[in-house]
Amino acid sequence: MGCGRAHRLGGWTLEMRIPFSSLRYTDRNPQTWRSMLYRIYPHEFWYQMLSTTWPRGVDCWVCRSNPLHGLINLPSGGSLVVAPYVSERRSADPETGLGSSLASPDNHVGLGADVKWAPGGAT
Repeated sequence: MGCGRAHRLGGWTLEMRIPFSSLRYTDRNPQTWRSMLYRIYPHEFWYQMLSTTWPRGVDCWVCRSNPLHGLINLPSGGSLVVAPYVSERRSADPETGLGSSLASPDNHVGLGADVKWAPGGAT
């Protein structure tokens, strides 16, 4: 995930990049998602900033979130990512004590893979 911000005369703007591959959603067109941005700004007081209104006594977070309309032709989920790796560990002890040559090193080679499956929204 990447993000950036720009300070302007009347405040600031935040831009966030969230990869679609990290989310689960259906392939329906168009889609409507909901979002709520929440920031805690600890200063001399504990300030809370929300992208929506939050009246006292309301206990439904989803009900107060902002709709995002018009999301169409989003890339489909359900991907499989395989990342192979090789690792090596080498250790050796001094032959006769500190300051002497190292004995023949002990090598350990490891092979493996990291596998990540991101199921689609219908899974």
